[in-house]
Amino acid sequence: SANGYRVVMTKIAAFLGTIVVPMLAVWLGQGNKALGYQFSMGLMGAMGALLFIFCFLTTRERSEPEITSLSVGKQFKYLLRNDQWIILGVVILLLMCGYVILGSVAAYFAKYYLNGGASLISPFLTTGVVVSFLAMISTTWITTFWYTIKMFSY
Repeated sequence: SANGYRVVMTKIAAFLGTIVVPMLAVWLGQGNKALGYQFSMGLMGAMGALLFIFCFLTTRERSEPEITSLSVGKQFKYLLRNDQWIILGVVILLLMCGYVILGSVAAYFAKYYLNGGASLISPFLTTGVVVSFLAMISTTWITTFWYTIKMFSY
């Protein structure tokens, strides 16, 4: 599905960001690392904002949505009554917490626990990203053969 490829592309973008931002910081900072990172992140933020605006202006709906007269508060109340939505939201929250923790400690794990020093951080993180790419692509392929919800329950 398109969603599987969307996740792969966001992972690629995040990976490129981790490679490009330090190089930009050195180039833009010209010896001042803190200033270089400020300029780099400002540039990334501006690029992200421009891409969001581009997507907003070029996206067209293929079908007209049904207009409801329900207020936003009432719609949110109905949403909170949907137990499947709550379960999905909690699972996504827990998964994201795990990903953030994993991403936060991976460099320290490679450097200090594996005693690899700074030279092991980049290959360790690259291996993790490549494996996650393969996992996402294979998951997208596997779900064409098996029922997604049943696989999620295993």
